Amino acid sequence: MSSDSDRYEIIVEVLAELEEMSWDRVILVEGRRDVTALEHLGIFGDVFTVQSSGGPIKAAEYVYKKKKKAVILTDWDRKGDIIASDL
Repeated sequence: MSSDSDRYEIIVEVLAELEEMSWDRVILVEGRRDVTALEHLGIFGDVFTVQSSGGPIKAAEYVYKKKKKAVILTDWDRKGDIIASDL
């Protein structure tokens, strides 16, 4: 079983990896609150809000036009699963 310090280290590593990926990828999130949460974590960059910016098709077009890879960060709920699957 993992200790709190082990889990903390994993979280720090994942956030560092996400921050690094934000330099050359589009981060796809559901809405504005997700953008704010990323900013509070120190993760900035090319973030596209799928819900408020036209849905999965517009998101795919945006990523294609930017000629970048994408990171999909949706919620772990039914709606987030559907959006991630559509993307």
